[in-house]
Amino acid sequence: MRLGIFGGSFDPIHLGHLIVAEYTKELMNLDKIIFIPVGNPSHRENSLSSWEHRLKMIELSIEDNPSFEVSKIEILSNKKNYTYDTLIELKKNYPTDEIFEIIGEDSADYLHKWKNYEELISLCKFIVYRRDGYDFISSNENIIVIDSPKINISATFIRNKVKKNESIKYLVNDKVLEYIENNKLYK
Repeated sequence: MRLGIFGGSFDPIHLGHLIVAEYTKELMNLDKIIFIPVGNPSHRENSLSSWEHRLKMIELSIEDNPSFEVSKIEILSNKKNYTYDTLIELKKNYPTDEIFEIIGEDSADYLHKWKNYEELISLCKFIVYRRDGYDFISSNENIIVIDSPKINISATFIRNKVKKNESIKYLVNDKVLEYIENNKLYK
C-alpha cells in the first residue's frame, strides 16, 4: 500500500487539513491517510489541548472517509515526538508499504534540521504542499513538492475566533464545531 502520514497538533483539526489530505491522497494515488496528532512536540512547549480532545475532533472529522484513519502512536508516547522515531515505529507495522510524509512548505524550510535528516528521507518520501509566503525548492527525489489548494485557515486563527466568541462555522467540520462548543474549548 501507499500510505500518507499527516502529523500535526490538530488543535483543532480544520477543513484546510482535510482538503489538503484528500487532495494529496488523490493526486499521489495514496491508499490511506493516517492522521497522527502530536503528543509531546519536539519543536515547542506543549501548550496544546488534551490529546483526548484533539483525538476526538480528528475522529469526528474523518469518520465518514474510509481512506482516513487516526493513530495514537505519538500521543501515547511519554517522550518528545520526532518524525524519525514515529517513522521507525510505523515501519514495524507497515514493513512493505511505501510511506509518504505530508508536510507544508513552512516545515520543509527547516526539514534539513530534523532529527536524523539523512536517514529520515531514506525511510519515506516527503510530500510538501505549497503555502503562501514560501518558495521551497529541493533536488532530492524523495521530496516531492505539490501545488495543492491553498486554504488560508490555521488552528491559531480558529482558537482566537473562539476566544472572541466569533463564529468558526465553515472553518471546521460541523461535528467538531459542536464538540468545541459543548466542551467549552479555547475559551
